[in-house]
Amino acid sequence: MSCSSGWDENDMDTKSKSGLLALYVEAVPLIEAGQNEVIDFIKEHIIHRFGIPETLSTDQGTIFTGQRIKNFAASRNINMVTSTPYYAQANGQVEAANEILINLIKKQIAILSLGINLNTLRILKQDELLVDDYWNAMYDELNDLDSERMLALENIIRKKESVV
Repeated sequence: MSCSSGWDENDMDTKSKSGLLALYVEAVPLIEAGQNEVIDFIKEHIIHRFGIPETLSTDQGTIFTGQRIKNFAASRNINMVTSTPYYAQANGQVEAANEILINLIKKQIAILSLGINLNTLRILKQDELLVDDYWNAMYDELNDLDSERMLALENIIRKKESVV
């Protein structure tokens, strides 16, 4: 969802207005996304922080085009603008923002899943082993990791040499 906000004409010139808050992206993780959650999101993350926007741009998802959202927007004089469906070129800014957000989320998911797997392994080993045995096993894993890193480095060097 992107949004643009109105400015007091006396505060700044038109060029400055469009640069400061013409378009920005807000995103939060939600367990369940419905019209009530979208309205709460607009109130908490847009209106309370930046004031009432002139327009909100969304895709044509049912949670953005439902009657509750329309009534909420109309009661605050917010113009709801929906993007063209199935035509990514028409809403390139939204698609670019979505791609950036998706890539950031993918990186976090990869790191999170790795951390969960490692912690699970550590917890299992910790429950099965005595303290000294546990720490020795963790030390062995670190040594194995170092040897794997060295093999990867050697592989990279070989590939670079073959290119030259």
